[in-house]
Amino acid sequence: MPEPSKNAADICKKAAFQIDTAYTSLLERAVETLEILLAELGQNSISIQPTWCLNERHYGCLQGLNKAETARRLGAQLVMGWRRSYSIRPPTLELDDYRHPRFDPLYAHIPDEILPRTESLADTEARIVPYLQDNILPEIKTGKNVLLVAHGNTLRALVSFLESIPIPKIPDLIIPTGMPIFYRYDPAENKFCR
Repeated sequence: MPEPSKNAADICKKAAFQIDTAYTSLLERAVETLEILLAELGQNSISIQPTWCLNERHYGCLQGLNKAETARRLGAQLVMGWRRSYSIRPPTLELDDYRHPRFDPLYAHIPDEILPRTESLADTEARIVPYLQDNILPEIKTGKNVLLVAHGNTLRALVSFLESIPIPKIPDLIIPTGMPIFYRYDPAENKFCR
């Protein structure tokens, strides 16, 4: 079992977190993490909602490249700006690039024009927040405990939104792998609190 999944399961067990619904990205590592987590918790029969809206940020021309090698080739400062900033996008993929999501069967049901060819963290947030508001929040408002399993930058975008983190502080926001973050929704103030 991957260590981060076991660690997350142990933390959820200690918190006695009972899950009603789970949301995950379409990407294999998130789906696998969710499956392991639910098996460890003995909560395999819950409703699971996979969505591309929780997928990792799309890195455009950097998609699939080794971070260290790319930093050596292009310069660490430039690559770090693309990776950590809020609004800077990496170079855009061409439409015929094999890494474009339209060539992946996972996205066959999604119109090509809304699939990203590159994304900044701001773009990732713009993809996630409407999904949160339209799909996840209504379930939370009915009292359900919802689990999200996603990726580092997806979760950075979500946390920055939920906690109203100022843009200049977002590059320093780190979401540790396998460390659940628990939020409680306050209906009186219409906000989330840790």
